[in-house]
Amino acid sequence: MEKQHKRFLLMMSAIVPLSMLTVFILVLEYYPEHWQPVEAEIQTSKIVSTRPGTLQWSLMANVSYLVDGKTYTRKRLEVFRDSEQDVTVKEQASWPAGRKLQIYYNPFAPQSVSLVADGGREAFAVMSAILTPLGLVFLLLLYFAFMRPVSSDSST
Repeated sequence: MEKQHKRFLLMMSAIVPLSMLTVFILVLEYYPEHWQPVEAEIQTSKIVSTRPGTLQWSLMANVSYLVDGKTYTRKRLEVFRDSEQDVTVKEQASWPAGRKLQIYYNPFAPQSVSLVADGGREAFAVMSAILTPLGLVFLLLLYFAFMRPVSSDSST
């Protein structure tokens, strides 16, 4: 292996993990950490196939909730998922209209809600870090595409 290739691999073995860690930390820093709990009420629920290629059934609920005196409605909040349609149909009986449940809203965007207290912040940070190497490869390809030396044609 040539010396320049070894140097490139050594640089990448340091840059990639550091970039992943940086992206992870930045997402955790800027994604709202403290989502606020609020009581929501189910208006309607229905079962939908959420993965057409693979059998996956989700129970989607339309909910309404009150934040700072304003009523918000969230359509299609996934409250249950299973690969068996029969199991999902049985579960639907547990989620009738009028049922109360606790959800969490983003204090900076109250229309954004989640069933988990951090709004999916940690999962988003992990996925961002995992996808960072793809972004680096894309940037590297752009670099090689646009920074190639332009050959000068002296025959004209």
